[in-house]
Amino acid sequence: MSDSLGDWPLPPHDPRERVVIAETHGWEVRMFATDDIKHVYFSPRGLLHLQLWHAGHRLSVLTPSRLTLGHFEAYPVRGWKYRPPDYETLKRELKVELKVGLPPQAEVKALQRWFVHRYEVEAERKGERTAEGG
Repeated sequence: MSDSLGDWPLPPHDPRERVVIAETHGWEVRMFATDDIKHVYFSPRGLLHLQLWHAGHRLSVLTPSRLTLGHFEAYPVRGWKYRPPDYETLKRELKVELKVGLPPQAEVKALQRWFVHRYEVEAERKGERTAEGG
């Protein structure tokens, strides 16, 4: 699908699937709306994640979850998905390849803690965490 800005990335990197919950350092922080079926399904399975979306670069970064095998995942980097071993490697790669900086890692971790982990903890407390989710 395309618009005046060009092609949109395919899921799970399409930002239109999520809502903006914050903005930081030129990035939108997005996640599935709490009443979205994906949020309901992903939450107890360890698949819930945040998306950092840089509209100017049309760049998506997903935070670690079971969906990304516990890694950050950026798209597009050299035309495809990029899963670095850690945040600092991702930060360096995006700076070199795309000339874009990421928000500080501590800030991203805080956002993950508040917007992702709280739902996982809640699911565990309610006994909703599925066997496939841990």
